[in-house]
Amino acid sequence: MPPKPAEKKPATTGGKAPATKVPSEKKKPAAPGEKVKKRKMRKETYSSYIYKVLKQVHPDTGISNKAMSIMNSFVNDIFERIAVEASKLAAYNKRSTISSREIQTAVRLILPGELAKHAVSEGTKASNTLRPYLAAVRSTLTAVLCLENFSSQIVERHNKPEVEARSSPEIVLNPLTISRNENEKVLIEPSINSIRISIKIKQADEIESILCHKFTRFMTLRAENFIILRRKPINGYDISFLITNFHMEQMYKHKLVDFIIQFMEEVDKEISEMKLSLNARA
Repeated sequence: MPPKPAEKKPATTGGKAPATKVPSEKKKPAAPGEKVKKRKMRKETYSSYIYKVLKQVHPDTGISNKAMSIMNSFVNDIFERIAVEASKLAAYNKRSTISSREIQTAVRLILPGELAKHAVSEGTKASNTLRPYLAAVRSTLTAVLCLENFSSQIVERHNKPEVEARSSPEIVLNPLTISRNENEKVLIEPSINSIRISIKIKQADEIESILCHKFTRFMTLRAENFIILRRKPINGYDISFLITNFHMEQMYKHKLVDFIIQFMEEVDKEISEMKLSLNARA
C-alpha cells in the first residue's frame, strides 16, 4: 500500500495543556516501632485560681489531681454557660461586644440568688482594684518617658544614667510610689535621661516568696536578653527595670509601657502556676 500523505492539523490557540488535579498524598500509617507525633492541644485551665481560693479559705488543706480536674471542668462549664448567655444578651441588645452589664446579668440568670450576688460583688471588687492600679502605672510611665540626652557635667562624653549615677542632683526628679496594697507596689524614679522602675510582687506565704526569688533571679541572670532589665533590684523590691534615652531612640514608647504592664499582669499568674505544680509533685 502506498504511504498516506501527512495531514496538517490546525494550530491550537492555547499552547498550555489543560490543568489536571493532582491527587493529594495520603499519610502513611506509622510503622509498628515508630512513635506517632501528636499535636499538643492547649486546654484552658483554672487550676491556679482554684488553688489560690482554696488557700485563702483553708490554708492547711491540699487538693488531689483528680479533685482539681473535676473542679476545673466544673468552672470551665460555668464560664462557658455565662459566655453563651452573655452573647445572647448582647445580640438581643444589638451590641457587637459583650459588656460588664451582660456578664452580670448572665451570672444572675445562671447562678442561684446569694451565690450570684456574691460573685458579682467580688468580681466588681477585683476589677475595681486592679484596673485603677494598672491604669495609674500606665499613665505615669507614659508621662515620665520623655527622656533626652544629657552631657555629663564632670567628664566630657561620659554620659551615664543620672538616676543611677546621681552626679547632678538638680536633674533627678522626685520618685513616685504607686501602691495597690502593702504587698504590691511600684516605685518610679525619673530623671532627665533615664528612668528606673522597681516592682514589688505579691507574696502571700513563704513558698511564694521562694518561688518569686527564684523566678526573678532566673530573669536577672539573663538581663542582657531583656535589654531594659536591671541585674540587681532596688532594696525592698523584687525586680527593677532601667530605661535610658538610648532605649527610647531604639524602641517605641507605647511598646515599652505595654511590656511593663503585661509583665505586672502575668508575673502573679506564673508564680501561682509554679506553686500549684510544686504542691502537685509534693
